[in-house]
Amino acid sequence: MSPPGRAWPRRHPRAPYVTPVRVLFPSGATLDGRSEDISLGGLLAILAGSCAAGDRVRVRFAVPITHRIAEIEATTRWVRTARGREAVGLEFGKLPRDVRDAIERYVRAMGAE
Repeated sequence: MSPPGRAWPRRHPRAPYVTPVRVLFPSGATLDGRSEDISLGGLLAILAGSCAAGDRVRVRFAVPITHRIAEIEATTRWVRTARGREAVGLEFGKLPRDVRDAIERYVRAMGAE
């Protein structure tokens, strides 16, 4: 069953995760912000600038548990604006095995929703 307000069920469980993020565009432009939650499928980021659904980007962040800085290919799936900030749903591309394992362990340990 889908959560209220959501037309489809989540493919991956998620957990709260707040860490600085930097979104890098092919043009060389960057947007800084913070994550709010994470899953094997992607993360929710709050950014201080504009982007559009469908943008192909790279996202740099500290991986849960290991705190290693990773830079992962991602696609902007949705954007919502509130109070001058953008909430952005970023879908990860292929995750390196160590990043995937760390996110999976973290989400499980946090009792994912």
